[in-house]
Amino acid sequence: MPDRLVDVGPATGSTAPKLLDDTSQVKGPYLALSHCWGGTMPYRTLKSNKDELCQRMEFSRLARNIQDAVTITRGLNYRYIWIDSYCIVQDDPKDWLEQASKMASIYAGAFLTICATRSASFNEGFLSDRKSDIELPLADRLPSGMAIYARDCNKLEDGHNNITGAIPTEGSPLFRRAWCYQERLLSQRALHFMDTELVLECEEDLMCECNEQDSYESEPEKQFYCKDADGVVGVPWQTLVELYTFRQLTYPLDILPAISAVASDYGIKDYIAGLDGQDLMSNLLWRT
Repeated sequence: MPDRLVDVGPATGSTAPKLLDDTSQVKGPYLALSHCWGGTMPYRTLKSNKDELCQRMEFSRLARNIQDAVTITRGLNYRYIWIDSYCIVQDDPKDWLEQASKMASIYAGAFLTICATRSASFNEGFLSDRKSDIELPLADRLPSGMAIYARDCNKLEDGHNNITGAIPTEGSPLFRRAWCYQERLLSQRALHFMDTELVLECEEDLMCECNEQDSYESEPEKQFYCKDADGVVGVPWQTLVELYTFRQLTYPLDILPAISAVASDYGIKDYIAGLDGQDLMSNLLWRT
């Protein structure tokens, strides 16, 4: 269980969310959020306001990504969610390092990771209208307030390629972020809110609303990271690092912490600054 969680309150939303600074009494499962910050989030956990947030988190002050995550958690009838901007004290370097070292267990332990895949920043939100929906001109034939939509197959195909492509594209901002790379790999289940449809991803399968899984160009990264019966990941560490280096970081100094959880989960016995020490010489080679 993570050291901290956000208690979203009952599904009815009758009480405000709050930060739990002690999770020792939490028995139920928890969800996690994976999203792009895209800047400094003004309303987050700091040393100066942590006690206040443990009493009440003002929903109206939450960034749109956080509001949407709370709404989904309540809608799925879960009570707890791990959100980095609140479950890590952002101006406490010691706490940041301690929590960063636990990322592998946090995301692996979550029942479901909510992925704001379509959102490029914390205040963009991910529950807005989808780009693949086209309203049919039938308003004069339908009851007031009713509409019928069709799906744009070409845009759905683009979404499929985004979730399976080894090199991230412009269509899904979350896949271009380095921190989110390890969050996706380590999650048991990931629910992607894309700009075209919902996609549920787990270690063995991938399901989308359009039911056209056969059109996926390649195997999603999540599935080739799967472990065998002995707990061994089938893909070479060098391949994971190569895919990781395509991602973006806001702070260059995060380059090692942002993959450290995958390294821990991968089981490298002699881990040296992103490299497998048992194969150090070949890992030090590069090509131009």
